[in-house]
Amino acid sequence: MAIYSLILLASVFLGTELLAIPTPFAQMTLYRVLALGVVPLIAYRCLLKGPSLQLKRPGYGLFMIGAYVFWWLWALISVLWARALGPWAQAIFLLTIGISSVVALYLWTDSLRQWKRLVQTAWWMMSALLVWGYFEIITNIYFFADMAKLDKYGTFASQPLTRLPITHFENQNDYATMLLAYLAVSAILMVLSRVSWQKFVYLGAMVLAEYLIFRSGSRMSLLCSLLYFVVLFILQFKWDLKRRYYVIGLLLAIGGGLALYLGFPPIREALNALIYTGREGYISGDTGRVNLWRNGLVFLGTTLGLGVGAGNIESWMADFPLLPTKGIVNMHNWWLEIMVGYGLLVFIAYVVAYALMIYQLNRIRLVQDPKWRQVSNQVIAFLIIFIPASVTSANNMYIEWHWVFFGLLISYLALAEKSLTITEKERGRIYELSNNH
Repeated sequence: MAIYSLILLASVFLGTELLAIPTPFAQMTLYRVLALGVVPLIAYRCLLKGPSLQLKRPGYGLFMIGAYVFWWLWALISVLWARALGPWAQAIFLLTIGISSVVALYLWTDSLRQWKRLVQTAWWMMSALLVWGYFEIITNIYFFADMAKLDKYGTFASQPLTRLPITHFENQNDYATMLLAYLAVSAILMVLSRVSWQKFVYLGAMVLAEYLIFRSGSRMSLLCSLLYFVVLFILQFKWDLKRRYYVIGLLLAIGGGLALYLGFPPIREALNALIYTGREGYISGDTGRVNLWRNGLVFLGTTLGLGVGAGNIESWMADFPLLPTKGIVNMHNWWLEIMVGYGLLVFIAYVVAYALMIYQLNRIRLVQDPKWRQVSNQVIAFLIIFIPASVTSANNMYIEWHWVFFGLLISYLALAEKSLTITEKERGRIYELSNNH
């Protein structure tokens, strides 16, 4: 199944515009066909009791898979209270192919060597999108973009520096988020490469990606790219702090935040603008986005924490807008999208599993050899920056590459846990032999 996984991963970066066949229900792409094919393949292997389905890697990676499966089951049950069945069916379809991809990569990635090959494949496909982004800002030729929305001020032709890279994504924010993952992929391969010129190629790719993130105009993605390097710097040290130091650090962070709020008027004005609900008069884009979140929390309370049902947030936002949102109905917040759409239980399961991934990777990296410790650092850094970065996208459910990418991260965690277990067993065996002799 290694080749199947490889093609599945490569095809997801083609998006839904390239090589797509329109159907009355959804665009069918190579990736979606392959992702749907995972389900009968798993069922077939279950009947044969294939070795790839024997879960020999119990741990935090498996816990994350369990959280995904629980999420899918809850989404299925939410048909009982979903208002709109069409959006519910579409959300189930997207969840099915997304979680199938995650499970496939988890089950069928058997070694770190195979995992590295998958990462290399992702890098080549992402590099093609990087080149495509530069092609757009240099030539002003866009194949799939809605130019009325992208070039809303009509400046692209006369002012080249205002051009935004987007490729086949819905908007430039989605493209910038993909480039954040590209930073991590390039950094991982730079660490694993033994050839100097290859290291320079990966480093150059990171510089080129950073510039496109800047050109995308996504403020959050740009901040997250800088945060990525800050987190990597912090992870270069083995921190062994007592609990009181964490408390002191938290108090200092709170104090520093209050000082910034009180001492810098621009920051205070920006935060005050988010508090404003815009009931009367003009509302900014940021206020409209925050109102989406406020409305979503009201919907969550209305449904007693069960969530509005898979795919039904937009229906509720259009029909029951407590606060104005400038006509926007997408949640624009991955975390609230999960909470409001699927309820508190799913949200808690996902957040706990996500936090445990970071926790376990941090534990593992402390005992890994230097090369793989750096790989774990890259994975941890991406997991941390994805928390704020995922807020920039309108709807992460439709961003299919992120499901496959998380399948890569979870499979790495599982393999790292497995290698750590083997190492501990070997140490115990050596200890026993030394005592016997």
